[in-house]
Amino acid sequence: MDDIKHLEHKKVTSKDVALYAGVSQSTVSRAFSPNGKLSDQKREKVLEAAEALGYRPNALARGLISSQTGLIGVVKGSSFNPMFSELLAKITEQIQKAGRQVIYYETGYSQSIDDIFDRILQYRVDGIILLYESLSSRLTEMCKKFGIPVLQMLRYSMNIHTNTILPDNQEGAAKAVRHLFAEGYQSFAYITGEMNSSSNAERQLGFITTLQEYGYVDPLIISGNYTYESGYQAIQELLQKSTLPCGVVCANDVMAMGVLDAAKSLHIRIPDDLGVIGFDDIEMSRWPVYQLTSLRQPTKDMAQQGVETLLDEISHPDRGSCQMMRYDFDLIVRGTTMRRSKKIENTE
Repeated sequence: MDDIKHLEHKKVTSKDVALYAGVSQSTVSRAFSPNGKLSDQKREKVLEAAEALGYRPNALARGLISSQTGLIGVVKGSSFNPMFSELLAKITEQIQKAGRQVIYYETGYSQSIDDIFDRILQYRVDGIILLYESLSSRLTEMCKKFGIPVLQMLRYSMNIHTNTILPDNQEGAAKAVRHLFAEGYQSFAYITGEMNSSSNAERQLGFITTLQEYGYVDPLIISGNYTYESGYQAIQELLQKSTLPCGVVCANDVMAMGVLDAAKSLHIRIPDDLGVIGFDDIEMSRWPVYQLTSLRQPTKDMAQQGVETLLDEISHPDRGSCQMMRYDFDLIVRGTTMRRSKKIENTE
């Protein structure tokens, strides 16, 4: 008890806990590590001593001893798509379940990851997750030099060799086209995302190649940039260059909502004259005002697999082999495309 009173006015360290519990300082460190090998009896002894002294482990200091800080850097590219917030929350949850913490960075529209990379390295992160962001060749070499594994999610660069988690964008677009064709649309258009985006390139390719299977050689491609405004503005070009009824695939839900609002302002009937499908199935897609047919990404599965893959690479840095893992979209059919389905329902 006297020892505890002596420590009341000073910062308690792992050395104090070790002395109080009668164990080594390395035993204290293992007791607070999720993967630390220690008997239940010794771990309980250390935890009781820590509670009695009011000790809280310092993650950064522990990293100096173990060569790992327990910190994972998550870098998100600039985007207002609500889907990224959902995925980020699930990634954070998985990282924290593994007993680690997140250092989060977001690049602005005028920034690249090169501008903030030095700050990431200052925290001695054990690994990096790139969420809709890509590394330059220089930064890739720097990560290799410092032994920092990198995981790419949602988009990728063929110039860097890392584990990658992606949705199957090409097959997702193919599902959208097949559904629109089955609903009886006679012309088709695709509204693009950012042209330098690998996910947009794959979705556009899936749209074009699947229509070719149905004999449509030159479908309408309209430039967008993933924003609501670009979807809203696309309706004018769509009406000038296409014939109704037209089935439209948008590279994300946000643009699809812009298309729907613009169409309603022009009294275009949804889904009779215009069928609209988006990607991501964000929460707003389910709102009664939209009821948007959308392609849903399995964000929970992708986050879990991504974090497990990165942590495995941190634990086994000499394996060397990297893989690209693809996940299927689920087509969630709602009111913006139920053209034939609605007629069948009305006749029953």
